[in-house]
Amino acid sequence: DYLEQAQPDGPPLPVLVTELLAGIPLSERLRSGPMPPPEAVAVCAQLADALQAAHELGIVHRDVKPANVLLAPGQRVVLADLGLVLSELDGPTKRAQGTPNYMSPESILGTIAPGATHLVDVYALGVLAFWLVVGHLPFEGKTSIDVARLHVEAPVPEVAGASPKLAALVTEMLAKDPLARPQQLEGVSFRLRALRA
Repeated sequence: DYLEQAQPDGPPLPVLVTELLAGIPLSERLRSGPMPPPEAVAVCAQLADALQAAHELGIVHRDVKPANVLLAPGQRVVLADLGLVLSELDGPTKRAQGTPNYMSPESILGTIAPGATHLVDVYALGVLAFWLVVGHLPFEGKTSIDVARLHVEAPVPEVAGASPKLAALVTEMLAKDPLARPQQLEGVSFRLRALRA
């Protein structure tokens, strides 16, 4: 009705309708410190499901981070901001794009193998899971270059505060070699839900 009143005699205006989400960004929640492991596992399981659904459509998010995750009412987790989405159909890109704190080694080096672009999201989810449980990022430095170097070269720190199985999963997701990571987030989601149970 509003659009008809605004332009009664003109052609229809194109509009984009999106869901209005109440809640807060995950980044805001993290200001108060790490999450209890069961809560962190629940958040990551929902994100793994969302990313798996995208990957099945050939879509890679490439910017998984707390600012792009919304905690909506009803314990619903929503993955947002698709500004850096890449289609697997386009093939890997050698151009480094993303947020340095969450970028995989192969993203930083521009060495993403064909058919393995989706594994950058597995790595980023591992970084996010680490922060949720431990309370800080696995790799921190004074500059973006320092952080990038640590992602490429430094061993994964201990996932303090996590159960052995959760720590092992997060460490596996943060493997430097993409082929050493879980290859599908469906499996990650299954393992996370098993941990909750």
